Amino acid sequence: MAAGGWWFALLFTSDPEVRSAVAVGMLVTGLLLPVAGWVYVLDGVLIGAGDGRYLAWAGMLTLVVYAPVALLVGRYAPDGPWGLAWLWFAFAGVFMAARALTTGLRARGSRWMVTGA
Repeated sequence: MAAGGWWFALLFTSDPEVRSAVAVGMLVTGLLLPVAGWVYVLDGVLIGAGDGRYLAWAGMLTLVVYAPVALLVGRYAPDGPWGLAWLWFAFAGVFMAARALTTGLRARGSRWMVTGA
């Protein structure tokens, strides 16, 4: 995904600005996608274990970390491809990193392993 952004953009548009935005957005997303995969797997494990209460509190903590970053991006990110890159970095980088940390810390312990939860 990270390496193919420019080539994928060719399939959808001839506009050079849109191509550039697609390429930059896919580069950032592709580089940070493995973190999202980790989060999605741990979400499934913890949901399957009935650990919804922890996930709800972890989601609130993630919001506290992510919201200021998202607001800063909305206010200060430039227009065009680099603004899109900052937006994707905020989501795929900051938001997913915070989720990876909270779900990873929970998975390290055994409190979520409750039979019949």
